[in-house]
Amino acid sequence: MRILALDLGAGWRGGQTQTALISAGLAARGHALTLLARRGSALAREMRGAPAGGARVVEVSAGFEASPGLLLGVSRETRSFGPDVLWASDARGHGAAVWSVTAPRIPLVVHRRVSFPPGRSVLSKVKYRVPRRYVAVSNGVAASLRNAGIEEARITVLPDGLAPRSYVDRPEVPAPPFQLVHVGAFDGLKGQEVAVRALARVVALGLDANLLFLGDGPHRAEVEREAATLAVTARCTFAG
Repeated sequence: MRILALDLGAGWRGGQTQTALISAGLAARGHALTLLARRGSALAREMRGAPAGGARVVEVSAGFEASPGLLLGVSRETRSFGPDVLWASDARGHGAAVWSVTAPRIPLVVHRRVSFPPGRSVLSKVKYRVPRRYVAVSNGVAASLRNAGIEEARITVLPDGLAPRSYVDRPEVPAPPFQLVHVGAFDGLKGQEVAVRALARVVALGLDANLLFLGDGPHRAEVEREAATLAVTARCTFAG
């Protein structure tokens, strides 16, 4: 199968990690995959530095999802590559696939990783009506799509996974202090404040534990204040 993937994210977050892993997996299974990535993005650099099992990477305009330069690039690559299916791994890729008018001709699959509801504008309704299939990473994400009027038949729940090398066998429980780790952007949606409260409860029970945060974002200061309020700042490391 010939798959044209679109991930137009600027940074490197969980979605881009999954795009790289899935692209490598699909290419390793013999599918011809071309990935359209934002020009100069971390994903484009990563994929070019370590070819994803034969996946081809094409850098396209960094404009918004309906910018002429981006839509021209998507249309041009679609014509030259001749995909059997389009796979949009992020919201900007979803929009570019729709507004370049390639999706009505070629089946579009959209990866959905966020649980907030789609917009209610006319353009948003058009955008979300086009895909043949949505891959939701959780039941909560699937529910948000159903609540927005997306038919159940177009939604498949498929949790994100990691490569086998990401797992480490550790049959024995490590000695204290116990190390808790939270990985995610400080965007107000990832629950870092919940992790801080959990740490405070664990410590209150008499267990020696620390909490490492990997990630950054606009809500980091709020989490740091929560740690100070609960007197666990010394047990928290904000590594960025």
